[in-house]
Amino acid sequence: MSAPSPSSTPAPAPTSSTTISVEVTPLPTQLTTVPTLNQTQVIQQEEIIIVLQKYFEVYYQALSISPPEDFQEMGFGDLISDLPEARDFEEIEIAKLRVQGKYWELKNLRYSDYKHSLDYDNFTLDEAANLATVSLLDRAEVVRENSLENNPEDPHVTYREFRHIFVLRKERGEWKIISDTYWDSWWQQFRKPGSSKEDILSAMNLKMQEYEKTPSPTP
Repeated sequence: MSAPSPSSTPAPAPTSSTTISVEVTPLPTQLTTVPTLNQTQVIQQEEIIIVLQKYFEVYYQALSISPPEDFQEMGFGDLISDLPEARDFEEIEIAKLRVQGKYWELKNLRYSDYKHSLDYDNFTLDEAANLATVSLLDRAEVVRENSLENNPEDPHVTYREFRHIFVLRKERGEWKIISDTYWDSWWQQFRKPGSSKEDILSAMNLKMQEYEKTPSPTP
């Protein structure tokens, strides 16, 4: 059974913790595409930050030891746009996170604890089209379940970070996500040049079938 190994950077281990927390770095106004923000633009930025924070809450929970029971059916809920391309994005992202989570379950690599922050790099708002593009860096300190099992009092912490580019659209007065583009080892495995949505889902389904035949680790 082959799968990408998670990358990590060793760090001093913290004291044992079961708290799952999220930190959000405020969006720096100097990185917006307008010199001076009016009140409407400030409000829209704040609304988008809330949407992205909720998105990452689901994202991290899906890879944790307590994934949402209805994740396959509900996905990211009402955070996703009604556009067909947004629904395609969500379907593929759900499949990817499920395969990744299943492999991590077999290898005892799921997140037992995590703390992450969102550092915003760029914010572009197209008010005429009701579109926004947001570039950010997601940084996290995570404790994987095998680390907690091996040393409950002082588990090893790993660092991970990925850059994301989001496209959002305002629909019926609310910001919705059209896409989240990022590049990790799992996307390198499944998203080959020229691959269609059907190709990607087929490859993921085959991998999931392989993992489901593998005995789960002994508790």
